[in-house]
Amino acid sequence: MKKQVILIAACFLLLAGGILFSIKQLNILSVFASFSHYKDSEMKNEGRDFTMVALGDSLSYGVGNSGNSGYVGKVEKRLEGQLKKEITVEDYGVPDDTSTQLLKRMQSEQLKSSISQADMIFLNIGMNDYLNSLILSKAKPKEAEQIIRKALLNYEHNLMVSFKKIRKENPKAHIYMVGIYNPFPNRTDKLQESKLIHEWNRMAVKVISRQKNTTFVSVEDVFTGKNKQVYFSDELHPNKKGYTLIGNQVYNRLKLN
Repeated sequence: MKKQVILIAACFLLLAGGILFSIKQLNILSVFASFSHYKDSEMKNEGRDFTMVALGDSLSYGVGNSGNSGYVGKVEKRLEGQLKKEITVEDYGVPDDTSTQLLKRMQSEQLKSSISQADMIFLNIGMNDYLNSLILSKAKPKEAEQIIRKALLNYEHNLMVSFKKIRKENPKAHIYMVGIYNPFPNRTDKLQESKLIHEWNRMAVKVISRQKNTTFVSVEDVFTGKNKQVYFSDELHPNKKGYTLIGNQVYNRLKLN
């Protein structure tokens, strides 16, 4: 009888031990499963695509560079290496666009949608505003000062409205405003033009100073001391080497934290 009781007790202990072991095993597996799920989720976040949207004129479009990638393509290549993510670039640069034309384009639903989904936004506009006012002021030298002043004020207004429209669609993405460069950096006969370029960039800085999460990237002197034949495809537009200089300048100002 005692042997039977002992045998039954032993069986009970073995059964209880087996159940306890199974429970512990299940708990351990649950922990591993949770950890595995966390790691999978973490890896998915790390691999999430990164979207850059570019707005502007021929500098965004890339006139003069084979493949028409402009400075944005140069930034994309360097950023992909750093982020270890696939970057999607939506480039809305249009050659010859002024700030007034950009505002009209920003009414597009497709453009609004792209802006709303962007992780980073690049804006460069103003070179054609500057050139148009310069041409008109030379055609009417007696009215030159008024023409330039009116163009600058119009540019200021258009920039302010552009930022407002961008922020309406996307309040969080960092915006990088790329200034206009000096295509006559080493020509003494173009000193007046160089001074006006500086005024255009000063106006952009003034507007940006009122914006949050926005950085001005100066490229005004990026070609100073450089051989124009090496870095330009024509009188105005950079070539591949020129866009690389601008792209590096922009990349060095990125805020990735």
